[in-house]
Amino acid sequence: MPKKPTSVARTQFPPSGSRKNAIRPSSKDAQPPARYLHSDKSREVDSLLDQAERARSCLVAGSASLRKALETRLRGGLLVSPAPRLFVRAQYWGDLTSTQRHRHVLLGLGRLHPSWVACGISAAVAHELQVPYRLLDGKTHVTGCNKHAKTWGEIRVHKASREIEPVMVGGIPVTSVPQTALDCARLVDARGGLAIADSALRACGMAREELVDYVEAHGRGLRGITLAREVASMADARSANGGESITRRVMHELGYALPDLQVCFADPMDPQRRYYADFVWPHAEGGLVIGELDGVEKYMDPEMTGPDGLRGAVLRERRRESRLTITRAAIARFSYAEVLDLGWFDRLLATFGVPREREPIVAVPVPRKPRSPEAPAPELVPLEAYGLD
Repeated sequence: MPKKPTSVARTQFPPSGSRKNAIRPSSKDAQPPARYLHSDKSREVDSLLDQAERARSCLVAGSASLRKALETRLRGGLLVSPAPRLFVRAQYWGDLTSTQRHRHVLLGLGRLHPSWVACGISAAVAHELQVPYRLLDGKTHVTGCNKHAKTWGEIRVHKASREIEPVMVGGIPVTSVPQTALDCARLVDARGGLAIADSALRACGMAREELVDYVEAHGRGLRGITLAREVASMADARSANGGESITRRVMHELGYALPDLQVCFADPMDPQRRYYADFVWPHAEGGLVIGELDGVEKYMDPEMTGPDGLRGAVLRERRRESRLTITRAAIARFSYAEVLDLGWFDRLLATFGVPREREPIVAVPVPRKPRSPEAPAPELVPLEAYGLD
């Protein structure tokens, strides 16, 4: 008669307080309870997320176990995944600007795919060029040795048009500044392309003629080369920021003469003091027209308002404008939103006597109604800003 099979003994833990006769597992077979394993993995994930945040990067899921742990948090809403295999805490991500998010993704991709090179808008972000926020749509642009373009989630992998010699910027392999300016000028709209091209000249100390020559030598035969040539011919390193670049492009579209930029005027009361005007034209009937692009930063940003706050900023701006009037110039002030209102902006430039060179190349709508001044326009500045109660 066959023997009854012997049952396999199971390791048991003694009840609380009973240690004497406990059956202790061998060191080979011993395993901590699952809850401790989970706790250890959680601490590891938190540590890796902390390291990624200190490096200003997304966390790369380098192993299957780490990816599984991260995806569990992702489903719970604790993390976001801006690109495949890249993770970041949701709260931390929510506090970042669009530009900062873009750089986090680029650093993560650099670790995940070392052969990829940031290009186009992504390279412009890495180089800290003036990229309009509307162009930061969550998509990241890279190129490499691939023969065909493809899409991988929010990643756009572009076909390399020629051999690329990348440069390293903050740990990110990117196309050079001239190549980046060329790619953006031919692939985005003229306004955004000009903002990037202007800042590219400032970033590398390049003259407009050098950029024109680079575009001609490296862009021939590429899609969008006609637009790139036009943008390069208008690029000007004197443009102080992207808003001024876009404003200048709108002036061109409306048919007006391009202004002189950042023109220096001496303070007649203090010859050592200098004021710079954003845009300057000869008036159609003699004299000058000064154009000033207003931004709220100089009234709201503590670093720009200085220790005197709003009051000091307003008084300095009033004094500056009063000094400029000694030139007998007409001073036109406008906001960025007003620049984009083509009908209103066209009427403003014409009213102030800005010379028009040709017919507009865009449709100019009739202004529907007078625009209300935007805070902090002079009409809306509180009286306490002038020291009055």
